[in-house]
Amino acid sequence: MGLYISGYGFKSDEELKVQAACRKHDPDLVFQRSARTGNYTVFQRMMRDSVYVKHADAADLEQGDLFPLRAFPNKRMPTPDEVSKWLYENDRERGDLLDKVQRHNKSVQARMDKDVKQEASARAEFLEHGFRMLGEDTGRTVSTSNTGKRRRSFG
Repeated sequence: MGLYISGYGFKSDEELKVQAACRKHDPDLVFQRSARTGNYTVFQRMMRDSVYVKHADAADLEQGDLFPLRAFPNKRMPTPDEVSKWLYENDRERGDLLDKVQRHNKSVQARMDKDVKQEASARAEFLEHGFRMLGEDTGRTVSTSNTGKRRRSFG
């Protein structure tokens, strides 16, 4: 027997029991078949619609916010006890792995923010130069430091 869930397809009783065991351990855990490998996999749901997840370079992220924790090879359905035991034994490692992924995602975001800031600065400089060439006043003044050797100039 099983259950048909719209958008997810047919779920067997065994799959629903394992899913319940995962949810009992942590509400952010998802048990389903991996779309890429076809193996049953335990996923950690990351922050939904997080900018770090959406723009992550990690090829292991599936569906945007699911991070694979453990795959069961050969398309074998694990028992709920087996999954619960694995989750209990590896809970600390899971936290360390997720912290590592989040640190990586934050560094990627910082790098992207730095690139955007540099690009915006270069574009602003280009536009200001263009306006000055046309004789338009941009309202911005630029000064150089006064070392005492020459007069300060304002652009």
